[in-house]
Formats: sequence, structure tokens, C-alpha cells
Amino acid sequence: MGRKVARRRRRAYVESLIRSEKQQIEKQKEKKQMKEEREFLMDKIFTLQLDQDPLHQENMSQSQEKETSKKIKKLSKPIVKKQKTKDRRRRQKIRNRMQQAVAMLSS
Repeated sequence: MGRKVARRRRRAYVESLIRSEKQQIEKQKEKKQMKEEREFLMDKIFTLQLDQDPLHQENMSQSQEKETSKKIKKLSKPIVKKQKTKDRRRRQKIRNRMQQAVAMLSS
């Protein structure tokens, strides 16, 4: 195998890594957007159901309103620590692969 072929293969490998990383980022963005939309719709449905219930309008007190707002806040919390750790490890692995590929290209 000649030098040109090896370089071409290394370059293709690096490009495939970049492409796959971009695809993963896009998937994460889509998942996040879907989750936000789902939470928004669930919140809308929940409020509509409460608005249509006449007994609920009469009986709901301030404390119950606070509880529902707390539940909504819990649903919209940021990514938990475990997920952040997974993301950081995944990014580190990708970074290491990229460095190896660059080292292969430069050699």
C-alpha cells in the first residue's frame, strides 16, 4: 500500500469521525427539542383539563398551585450529573480518536 492510499484512508477516517460527531450532535438537539415540546404540550393539556373542571376552579388553593408549579419545575430541570458525566466521557473519547487520527496523518 502506497503513501497516498494510506493518507487517503486516514483522511477518510477523520472525515467519517467528524461526520458521525455532527450526526450525534444533531440527534441530541432533536431529542432535546422533542423533550421540550412534549413537556410544553403536557403542561398545556394539564392546564386545559384543570380550566375545564368547575370543581377544581372552586377548590384549588394557593398551596396546590405551588405544588403544581414545583412539579413542572422538576420536569424541566437540566441534565442530571450522571448524564453530564456520560457526555463528557463521550466527548473525551472522540477527542482522543481525533488526536490519534491527526497523529496518523502527520506521520
